[in-house]
Amino acid sequence: MPLMASFRAATGKLFSEYSPEETVMLADFLVKCTGVFQAEAKKLREGTAE
Repeated sequence: MPLMASFRAATGKLFSEYSPEETVMLADFLVKCTGVFQAEAKKLREGTAE
């Protein structure tokens, strides 16, 4: 199974266990984490990580 399809399946399974309100909070958390990870990866590539 390709990576993104596998990730969608896992995310769908995770989200199915929560209420719509909780799902919104989880999605928001994941989006914010992704932003943090992208910023840190950029710092590592540029050699500016602390």
